[in-house]
Amino acid sequence: MKKRVSIIKFVVYLAVLVMGGVLFYLYMTAPKHGVESGPFYIKVDGVVEPSTASIRRSGDVYTFTSNVHGPVIVEKDNVVVDGAGFTVQGSGVNGSKGVYLSGRKNVTLRNMGVTGFWYGVCLANSSGISVLGTNVTENVMYGVWLNEYSSRNIVSWNGIAVNGHGICVEYCSENVFSGNSIVDNGFGVYLYYSSNNSFSGNNVTANGSYGFWLHESSNFNSISGNSIVENGVGIYFLRLSEFNSISGNNITANERQGIWLHQSSNNILSGNSIVSNRYGLYLSLGFIGGSSDNLVYHNNFVGNVDQVFIENATGTHEPPPPPVNVWDNGFEGNFWSEYVDVDKNRDGIGDSPYLVTSLKVTQYDHYPLMGSFYGLNVSGYDVAVVSNSTIEGFDFFKSNSTIKIFVSKMAVNQTFGFCRIRVPHSLVNETFNVDVEGAETYYVNYALHDDGENRWVYVSYQHWSL
Repeated sequence: MKKRVSIIKFVVYLAVLVMGGVLFYLYMTAPKHGVESGPFYIKVDGVVEPSTASIRRSGDVYTFTSNVHGPVIVEKDNVVVDGAGFTVQGSGVNGSKGVYLSGRKNVTLRNMGVTGFWYGVCLANSSGISVLGTNVTENVMYGVWLNEYSSRNIVSWNGIAVNGHGICVEYCSENVFSGNSIVDNGFGVYLYYSSNNSFSGNNVTANGSYGFWLHESSNFNSISGNSIVENGVGIYFLRLSEFNSISGNNITANERQGIWLHQSSNNILSGNSIVSNRYGLYLSLGFIGGSSDNLVYHNNFVGNVDQVFIENATGTHEPPPPPVNVWDNGFEGNFWSEYVDVDKNRDGIGDSPYLVTSLKVTQYDHYPLMGSFYGLNVSGYDVAVVSNSTIEGFDFFKSNSTIKIFVSKMAVNQTFGFCRIRVPHSLVNETFNVDVEGAETYYVNYALHDDGENRWVYVSYQHWSL
C-alpha cells in the first residue's frame, strides 16, 4: 500500500515538473511588452518593419518607445532616429551591428544606448550623419565605426566606453568628433588611411593601448583641445602620417609616451601641456628614416621622465640619420621644466638655448620659454601668455583700453612673477594698459615686439605675501 502511494506521489511530482517546464518555456518564448526581437528596419519608403517594433513614426522623426533587442538598420535618408533614452541591445553575435547605416545621407541618431554588439554604431559610405548624445558601451570590436569613405559626419557628445576599441575611422575624411567621452576602451581613437578629420574637446582617458592612433598615411587631421590622460600611449603616429596638427591638448600621465611619432614628418605640435608621462615626445624611425621636419613650439614639457627621446635603432640594418626637427617658430620655443637660466633682457625668453638632443645631430630650442605657455581665446581672439605664475583669469576693457590678468604663485616661495603677452591689435585699442590683479607691478615694457597684427608686452610684478 505504501509503495503504491509513493508511486502516485512520484507521478504527481513529475507531472508538476513537466507542467512547470512547459509554462516556463511558453513564458520565455511569448512576446512581451517592451522586448523586441530584431532586426528592425526603417525602410526607404519610411515604413518601420516589423510593424510591432517599438519605434513610433511622426513625419521624418522615428522615436523609440522602449528598449529594443536586435540591430536597427536605417535605409531612409533625411530622417531623425531618436532613442528617447532607450537602448538598442545585442547579444555579442560575431559581426553584428547595433545601428547600421550604409549609403545614407542626412540622418541624425540621438539620445540612445547601443550595447552588446560586435560593432555599436556603424556608418558605411554615408555622409551628413550626426551621432549625438548616445552611450555606446560594451561592444566587442568597435564602439563607433566609420568606413568605406564616409565623410562630413558629426560624432558629438557621446559616451563611448568599455568597448573593444572606442572609435575606428577607416578610409574616411572630413568628419568632426567633438565633446565625446572616450574612456576605458582598448584604444580610444584609431585612424587608418583617413585624412582631414577633426577631433576637439574630447575626454580620452584610461584607454589601454592608445588614446589616439593615426596609422598609414592619415594626413591633415586636427587633434585640438582634448584631454588625453592615463592611456597606454597618448597619441601615436605610425608610418607616414603627416601634415597633422596637434594643438592645445592636455597630455598627462600616460603610461609610456605622451606623443609618439614613428616615421611621421611635417606635423605641427603646439600649445600642448605634456606632463608626467614616461616619455614626453618620443621619435622613432623606420628603415627609410622619417620623423623629421616636425615643428614643435609653445608646448609645456613638465615632469616627464624623458622630455624628448629619439630612438635611432632600426633592427639589423644600418640606421638612417636621426630625425631633425624644429623646436621653435623662430621667435618663441617651448617651456622645459628642468631648464634653468637667466633672462637679463626681461623678455620671457631664456638667454641661452635649450639642448634638446646631441644624438649625432645636435638640436636646440633656440628660444626656450621662461614660464608656461597659455593659449587663451578672448572674445574670439587668440591671446598668448607666457608666465611663471599660474594664470587664473584674463579680461579686457575696451572702454579704458585695459587688460587685467589674474595670477597666483606657481611655486610656494616664488616672490617675483612675469607675463609675456601677445595681444591682437583688434582686441584692445592702443595704447593699452596691463593691470596684474593681486600683484604689484614692478616693470612693464609695452614695446617688446610688434608684427603689425599683434603686440607683445612684458610685465613683471611682486606677488603679494600669503
